[in-house]
Amino acid sequence: MLVSRPNKNTLFALSFFLLLNYALLAYLLTTYGFTGFAVWYVDLFTILLIIIGAIVTMKVISGNKVILIDKEKIQVKYPMKFSKKRFRLKQLELWEETIIKTSNSVFKELHLRFENGSVKLSKQENSNYEKVLSYFKRNAAKKQKRPKN
Repeated sequence: MLVSRPNKNTLFALSFFLLLNYALLAYLLTTYGFTGFAVWYVDLFTILLIIIGAIVTMKVISGNKVILIDKEKIQVKYPMKFSKKRFRLKQLELWEETIIKTSNSVFKELHLRFENGSVKLSKQENSNYEKVLSYFKRNAAKKQKRPKN
């Protein structure tokens, strides 16, 4: 059985960022919110912190997934949403790996499209990315989307 989980380093970094974001937001609200003395840029900064915190929180909640691959079955668990999706390999319509080269590193993402849904996983956010990629190269090579030249 092949298991791909969220990387602990990524979860730690996002959680630490959220902790700092909400701590700064709480500080601003307690310091300037109750005194009645607030400058316009403090209000703007507070609104920006709320928006950024909400977006990153939703990404952490909705983006965490555990992918279990066993023989011809693929199961995607969303622990934060308490839901599961089950797919069979024969339901796979196509898959492709997207590679984006940046100045410092290479970002890799695997897109899997099934008849009744789709799944994305990336090398930076998921463990065992290379093993999952080799599984699809071995077992579903005909369904790989080739880049147009």
